[in-house]
Amino acid sequence: MTYRVVAARPTRVEEDQSMLSEIVWDADTLGVVFGCGIPIVATIGFFWYKIVKTTSEAELKRSMIERGMSADEIERVLAAEPTKVK
Repeated sequence: MTYRVVAARPTRVEEDQSMLSEIVWDADTLGVVFGCGIPIVATIGFFWYKIVKTTSEAELKRSMIERGMSADEIERVLAAEPTKVK
């Protein structure tokens, strides 16, 4: 007894490639993609920066407390502005 494959079902990758190939990549499509993509990337970058900054400040405060610095000393260090290197 022999079996015959009538139609092979396309794999997931083949389906994705066929959908991507159906998109018309003209100036309007690229304008929409970049017009939406740039603000999304900028927003993600902004919030990533805020998270990293907050985390580093918390680590600095924790290390100063572990070293036994007083609250006034910690406040003075955090209020100090960084000096500009020439």
